[in-house]
Amino acid sequence: MVKAYEVLVLNLGSTSSKVAVYRGECELFCKNIVHEASISERADIESSTAFRRSVVYEYLESESYDVRGIDAVVARGGLLAPMASGCYEVTDAMVADLASAKYGEHASNVSAILGLQIARSLGVRCYIVDPVIVDELSDVARISGSALIERSSIFHALNHKAVARLHAASLGRDYEDLRLIVAHMGGGITVGAHDRGKVVEVNNGFMGEGPMSPNRPGGLPTVSVVQICEELHSEGFASLRKRMTRYSGLMSYFGTDDVRALREREASGDAQVSLVLSAMAYQIAKEIGACAAVLHGKVDAILLTGGLANDKILVEQISEMTRFISEIAVYPGENEMRSLALGCLRVL
Repeated sequence: MVKAYEVLVLNLGSTSSKVAVYRGECELFCKNIVHEASISERADIESSTAFRRSVVYEYLESESYDVRGIDAVVARGGLLAPMASGCYEVTDAMVADLASAKYGEHASNVSAILGLQIARSLGVRCYIVDPVIVDELSDVARISGSALIERSSIFHALNHKAVARLHAASLGRDYEDLRLIVAHMGGGITVGAHDRGKVVEVNNGFMGEGPMSPNRPGGLPTVSVVQICEELHSEGFASLRKRMTRYSGLMSYFGTDDVRALREREASGDAQVSLVLSAMAYQIAKEIGACAAVLHGKVDAILLTGGLANDKILVEQISEMTRFISEIAVYPGENEMRSLALGCLRVL
């Protein structure tokens, strides 16, 4: 009888710790543990890792789960050197890059660090699957328009790939045979052109490209940004970066990134809310159109996913503008925990 491997899955974000255990493809249990934002923002990497470790073990204890049954740990990948899509074993060198923020600071950096600690304590291995820095851009897509800056690939690779494979399976076809446009719509929004298994074009949502999102600005007029930086230079780079990456988008207009709360305001007759939410849909649709051009108009399907894919008004507005390109399929939410588990199981 083939062994059903048990896998501990860790997906650590800026204000939450998602923890799950899978036995084979069956989820035994899963929980999204929410933290105060101030905790993760204050903590350095060492204390943050220690805090998350205590949270993970406390949750596993609450489920009366014996960690000695774990065959492998799989964690969300953080900011690393660019790499192709796939599953990678976590190494000391990888952890050193994440801990030093060699390629950038992000809460997800802690996932693999903690994952390797837990794995080694149990005598098993730790893996990451399709980290955010999966880079399959074509050469022409790397040209930015300024010799000082090269475009890079940072996007919701895990969910992009998972949803693309899921859709291909629903058609009885291989992901590597399809041309797809995938729009992941959450706190950040990334829209990618998937050309037969490779994401050859995608907006770098982490660096501010693409559509406006609940807390990020999307593409902004360059000279205006420079002018604002000059006017607010006393704030310092760290403060300005936080303003742009966490407190822009819907947050900058309304002081909240909660789309459900904004829909309630819209229903009460708030015309400004209606306008800005429509603008977000408009910008997402515009990005989808750009990806269609990259694929020369040969698009097998447009896939809408992420938490905002639950918003029927947003989905319909995007669909109205893009259904002339191809059929549209909606996969609400994100499938990251299951995708991490399945990636690890393929290796095992």
